[in-house]
Amino acid sequence: MEAKEKALQLKDLIAQNKQGEAIREMFEMLKSTEGDGANGLYVLLGRKNRLDEQIARGTISLENANLESNKITDTLLTYVDRIGKGKTVSFHLETYSKEGMEHDRVIFKESEYVIDFDNLNSITGNLTEYRTYKTSDKDKLIDFFNFLSHPDNEFVSAVISNKVKSLMILLDELTDFLEEEFEKKGMFSDTYELAYFSEDSKGSAKKNKELDSTLDKLATNTINAYRDFRSEVKRKLFI
Repeated sequence: MEAKEKALQLKDLIAQNKQGEAIREMFEMLKSTEGDGANGLYVLLGRKNRLDEQIARGTISLENANLESNKITDTLLTYVDRIGKGKTVSFHLETYSKEGMEHDRVIFKESEYVIDFDNLNSITGNLTEYRTYKTSDKDKLIDFFNFLSHPDNEFVSAVISNKVKSLMILLDELTDFLEEEFEKKGMFSDTYELAYFSEDSKGSAKKNKELDSTLDKLATNTINAYRDFRSEVKRKLFI
């Protein structure tokens, strides 16, 4: 298929609000999606999937959803223009400029006001060791997720952005588990504990073991994902 014809086909998909399909068509244009040439598409597809999830969950306003969708479309059209002009199809993100690095430094420093490694390590440590959390702990996790998911707080670095996506998935799963599987220790307490099944209920030992295992896995994976995120920030931003 001629370059101009392919570009027209992609523009038609974008006009129909089929951004995901357009991105997948671009993947097909690459001989291999394992090299650096596909990095930009991977990030763009991740942004599209995250936006769809936020819309489905109702965690993003219509204004911010439209803003993010327009940003994705603008980037897609930039790629399509390259294709239409017969240029080499290599979907790289923009160079990590000095301005981009400064933007990411500001975002990371602001994120630490919401929660930092020590805070998160303390929360996950209490979950794995004592099976408890305080109301303020869960609030911090939710605030951190909301901070990372806000369009204004997206990292320019594709690598850091991917680490954030992995961390957000785990934060979401962990807070859902805390909401569903914990109960207050007392009427006036702000501490919640894992709601084990009664020992006299059928299969309680197996069910309680599964609760422990799931909690350990979620808490450990969450703090490890933050470590990965923090390590990449240090490597890229030197902070």
